[in-house]
Amino acid sequence: MSAVNPVTASWLIQAYEDLRSALALLDVDAWSNSSMLAQQAAEKFAKAILLHGGVVPPMTHNLLKLNDAIASAGLAELTDAHRQAAADLTKVFSTSRYPQLELESAPCQIYTRMDALNALRCAALFFDLAVALMPGAVATVLPGKREGFAAAWIKLSSMTAP
Repeated sequence: MSAVNPVTASWLIQAYEDLRSALALLDVDAWSNSSMLAQQAAEKFAKAILLHGGVVPPMTHNLLKLNDAIASAGLAELTDAHRQAAADLTKVFSTSRYPQLELESAPCQIYTRMDALNALRCAALFFDLAVALMPGAVATVLPGKREGFAAAWIKLSSMTAP
């Protein structure tokens, strides 16, 4: 088993914690917070990928820019699904955190279970990308976590919105 850069490991650990927390928040109907943590998980997985590839990640929350950095560094050819997930989650970053003045609503009044499930689906694509691009690092730092997340995700994604 090869050593994993401790900085990359830290990003992977926190990304997974954010993803796990986003899943848990579904149980208490905290959909805007679940969505926000899904965005954060995806962002941290993307930054871990960059670090693992020897690239200092840009200081941004914009997943489209992080996707561009991954592609520009030659670390992966991203699919349309990754680009759409990045676009969806980039919107989530601000709309899930701050009241929408034009709607006179707080995020917790706007976000739905389906919104949170979509954000989690998008974040799962970035987790899968991390697993594909750095399987040894993920297996070392997050042993068994991919399988655990997959089981929880299959259960959740088979449910319909209330």
